[in-house]
Amino acid sequence: MNLGYFLTQFRSRHRWVVKPSSSVQLLSSTLHNPQLSIPKSLIEFYTSCGGIENSIYQDEDLPLSIVTPEKFKWVPEEILGNVLEKVQTNIEEEIFWNWYIIGRGDTNEYVAIDLAPERLEKCYFFNFYLLGQKNTMPLVANSLEELLQVFLEAVEIGEAWDWHKLGLGYAC
Repeated sequence: MNLGYFLTQFRSRHRWVVKPSSSVQLLSSTLHNPQLSIPKSLIEFYTSCGGIENSIYQDEDLPLSIVTPEKFKWVPEEILGNVLEKVQTNIEEEIFWNWYIIGRGDTNEYVAIDLAPERLEKCYFFNFYLLGQKNTMPLVANSLEELLQVFLEAVEIGEAWDWHKLGLGYAC
């Protein structure tokens, strides 16, 4: 399946809102790891739409979104903020060093897409408070297309959805 198929699926379901596309640069020029490149699927996605979010019904749905291009932020800088410079040398070898926020869940919940060449497009779910802790950040998709499929399924299931049950492993 391709991105066009998934966007049609999201647009046809009443629980989802597909935002209009915008031309925003995804990676800033202050990137700490210049060997990263944006996968074609990500460029195609943001050319086709400006993000996706589900319309939440109280106690019924799981809040999920694919962030707008403006919120596609480098995880270490976004999560660690002001302390990044103090801990930078300690975390440069962490798996999340090449992660960018691609999605949001409930408060303090994120989905990151890995832009490291050896893990390109793998997507991980993490909680703000557990970033970097072993066996707490499940792999939820091996590509952007797979992540879109997972989001469609998750919202259909609602609150009972459990990222850990996907069984794809964890970021270590």
